[in-house]
Amino acid sequence: MDKTTNKPKSLDEMTIKEALLKDVSELQFRSTVIMDPAPTPMIPITPIVIGKKIIKGTKKAFDAIKNTK
Repeated sequence: MDKTTNKPKSLDEMTIKEALLKDVSELQFRSTVIMDPAPTPMIPITPIVIGKKIIKGTKKAFDAIKNTK
């Protein structure tokens, strides 16, 4: 969460550390709280955040190569 506005960050703004923390806290919550036998599946956001950062970095690298020619 953003400390100044209390709005959740989008996946583009989130750091890998924040994504890991969110996934771990979700797993910890699910392991300690009794839930419905058929709970909704947990979709980890860490791989999504890492993938977006890799794609953004690759785009920057291709743009840099393109601009050198």
